[in-house]
Amino acid sequence: MKCIFCKNNSDNSRSIEHIIPESLGNPDHVLPAGIVCDNCNNYFGRKVEKPLLETPYFKHACFLSCITNKKGNPRAITGILGCKQSPIMVEMFSKTGKNCGSLCPAHEKDGEKFMNSLRKLKKFAVRFPFPKEPEQYLMSRFICKVALEALVLRVI
Repeated sequence: MKCIFCKNNSDNSRSIEHIIPESLGNPDHVLPAGIVCDNCNNYFGRKVEKPLLETPYFKHACFLSCITNKKGNPRAITGILGCKQSPIMVEMFSKTGKNCGSLCPAHEKDGEKFMNSLRKLKKFAVRFPFPKEPEQYLMSRFICKVALEALVLRVI
């Protein structure tokens, strides 16, 4: 068997390749071990998927969609509490089909200030600045990888 990317022998490769990363909520659409060699699988994870998925845009999208990370932990993003522009961390997660959430100060040292701000609020408001889209270069590389792997899955 040869790797679809580097064309090297991949008979001894053990890792399966997720066409859409697990961290975007895809446990099912995978290529069997050997279609992509371990070296290429690691490369694409580190150099193509990770830089894109760590952009504020994707973090925000995963948060809004309640997509947990690979370990099942909820995503957190930074928001702004009330008019005082106090930065906060917000986590959203689903428990037994119900969406839940938690608020905490963005910085641990601001815990007391955070609690005082909550007590003084007359109207609870949290704002989430929407991040700009990721660089086209990052997105293009990711889409090309996904497209090629989806084509291979279709024909094997």
